[in-house]
Amino acid sequence: ILNFTSIQRRKQVVISKWRTLPPLYWSLVVSILTVFSVLQSTALSGWSPKRVIILLAGLLAAALLLAVLIASKQKTITERLASASALFAEARRRFGEKDYEGAEIAAERSIACDDCDSRVWNLLGRIRIRMGKAAGAVDALGKALEVNVQPDWIAIYHHNRAIAHLLCRDYGKAKRDLDKCLAEKPRSSVRLRWRSLCSYYIDDFESAMRDAIACVKEAPTKVAGQSVLGLIALSTGASEHIKDIDKLLLHLKPE
Repeated sequence: ILNFTSIQRRKQVVISKWRTLPPLYWSLVVSILTVFSVLQSTALSGWSPKRVIILLAGLLAAALLLAVLIASKQKTITERLASASALFAEARRRFGEKDYEGAEIAAERSIACDDCDSRVWNLLGRIRIRMGKAAGAVDALGKALEVNVQPDWIAIYHHNRAIAHLLCRDYGKAKRDLDKCLAEKPRSSVRLRWRSLCSYYIDDFESAMRDAIACVKEAPTKVAGQSVLGLIALSTGASEHIKDIDKLLLHLKPE
């Protein structure tokens, strides 16, 4: 037994298909009448009026049948959006099951049905990050930021693209994405740590040290932040931080 939602969806599909039928039919009729007028003055010139009318009626009936067949086969906007939603759900499920290849296929098929959903582009980017396809992830996440993204998700998309840039070893672009994330949430220890590393790899040691210190202040018991600060301190000779790190690491456990 179909539930109410399924019945409503099918009703919407039938209505949307019916609405495409008149313009499709009339475009076929115009084409038939144009060709028929040419034939009437040449090949059909010797035909009786009755035979001409019967032929025209048959052609118009055939046009109607063809229009109905085409309309029934075409995917309407309602159907495409429904397919996109179902494929997006499948991609999320497969991603959760760590079936990244299947998740990528489902996400790409969802985008083929509707390429204006930023959530699917973001998911595709995350899938490709897990698959090690960093360049493809950058492209997908860039698209996520171009389409109708909700304001609350912009920082998250920049965060995810920063990861992809880091995997591509494009530290300058990763830092720019992290700048935008931290402009919204300046106290994120994870993003401070990553931006510190980006600055370190592009030889901006002053910014790297500043972010590393801020990261440790926000999460003083996290080994990762202490490790980054230690790396930068050793590289820049900031011995005062090295001593502090040695004391802290004695009391820390791995994450």
